[in-house]
Amino acid sequence: MRRKRQSEAPEESAIRKKKDRESRRLRRAVSTQKEKMMERISKSQSKLETRLSETKKRAEERRSSLQSIAKSKRPSETKEQSTERITHHSTRYRKKK
Repeated sequence: MRRKRQSEAPEESAIRKKKDRESRRLRRAVSTQKEKMMERISKSQSKLETRLSETKKRAEERRSSLQSIAKSKRPSETKEQSTERITHHSTRYRKKK
């Protein structure tokens, strides 16, 4: 509880009350603003997490698809032959600067 100030004039009391009300209003506004900002950050973070998981899922599907295609095309090819084929292709068709 607040103690009443000694010998406070009515004008001073009114000014003090007005300042107190204004500071309480500002504190509430700041806390509301912080809450809204935290909510926005939380929503953004969940969207990013969702997008990341979807991207990882698509990448995994693509990787497995490419692996199955590669296996079906060249089942008898060894790893060395595959590396040689890829290297040959990349050196032969490299873009010239």
